[in-house]
Amino acid sequence: MEYIDTRDALGRVTAEPIFSKISSPHFIASAMDGIATKFIYTLDADINRPILLRKDQYEVVDTGDAISEGYDCVIMVEDIQTTDEGVIIRKPAYPYQNIRPVGEDIPMGAMILPSNHKIRAIDIASLLAGGVNEVPVYEKVRVGIIPTGDELVDVGVTPKTGELIDYNSWTFAALVKEWGGEPVRYDIVKDDFEKIKAAAQKALKECHIVIVNAGSAKGRGDFAEDILSTLGELKFHGVTIKPGRPASFSMAEGRAIFGVPGYPVSAYFVMENIVKVGFDTVLKAKQEEKREVEAIITKKINSSLKNDEFVRVKLGKVKDKLIASPIGRGAGVTMSLTTADGVLVIDKNTEGLEAGEKVNIKLLRDIKDIDSTLVCIGSHDVVLDVISDMMNKGDLILIQPTLEVWVELWH
Repeated sequence: MEYIDTRDALGRVTAEPIFSKISSPHFIASAMDGIATKFIYTLDADINRPILLRKDQYEVVDTGDAISEGYDCVIMVEDIQTTDEGVIIRKPAYPYQNIRPVGEDIPMGAMILPSNHKIRAIDIASLLAGGVNEVPVYEKVRVGIIPTGDELVDVGVTPKTGELIDYNSWTFAALVKEWGGEPVRYDIVKDDFEKIKAAAQKALKECHIVIVNAGSAKGRGDFAEDILSTLGELKFHGVTIKPGRPASFSMAEGRAIFGVPGYPVSAYFVMENIVKVGFDTVLKAKQEEKREVEAIITKKINSSLKNDEFVRVKLGKVKDKLIASPIGRGAGVTMSLTTADGVLVIDKNTEGLEAGEKVNIKLLRDIKDIDSTLVCIGSHDVVLDVISDMMNKGDLILIQPTLEVWVELWH
């Protein structure tokens, strides 16, 4: 646990319940622009019998001003008529009208935030209003990221034939930041058991969670399973999700170490569905559920049994019906994540879905963007990308639905 400046606490998780140190407001304040007076002065006022309040019977106040002792109500400026002698009112006031009592928003000593709460922007406002200038939070979760592979080169290096740019580790780092953690990206390690082991041992000493990226299958240069087994207790190698099946997990020296596949799409789904659970456990934060929407599948999707399959889809509306069109399913098709609007999860006990079926889609984009998507039918042309960019207010989706689905959509 550590104490940090409240102003810098966005996204951090509270280690203890936090209580206000002062009330907000901490004085009796006006809730409106107008005049502060005693309600007893106004009792005889009537629409047909207005009364005059002398200047010694009230004071002019603005919203948020302190109310002087003795006054117990505020009359809005819209309800008074100013004269040289004072103000004229045409209806009586009542005690504490338009007045904010001490602690109306936050009483002193009240709990502002519970423990294990991820601090939001609006929470910072309440904390500062309650006089809390420092907050107790859990230490940021440090995630060590170790890219491995003889074929990898760093960003900025022009790859030769057989070489690949390492972008996975930077994607992982961005995800960790998005989750509220602190990524520690290590240098690329060649496919050598001892070198990868040494890098993982170093990361285990410096981080709360360690990720060994690539080498998770059974090939000649795949050492992730052996590394995880050597350094700790291997909990699993292989999971029932597709893409992402070769994922592995071990506990070493009280720290979590994950083997994440090298294929970018597999890696992404393992990060979001497996590593994120471990991250939230260390952070002690509640997992946030992605918003789901119901949509109609535009064409048949085949799926093998034994694995939960993650299918990337584009979304759009035909009339008032949301449609989902599957896009590239390969584990190495990086753009399928960039262009996807959502993810359809096909249960491992299902062999597939028929065109026209209603399904639940986990959103990857804001539904407002999807509402402004232009739906077209046909094959892709780069001109359509240019048109989509020029529209500057949505997206474009190309679909090839069956005749039966078109009939369903247009009825």
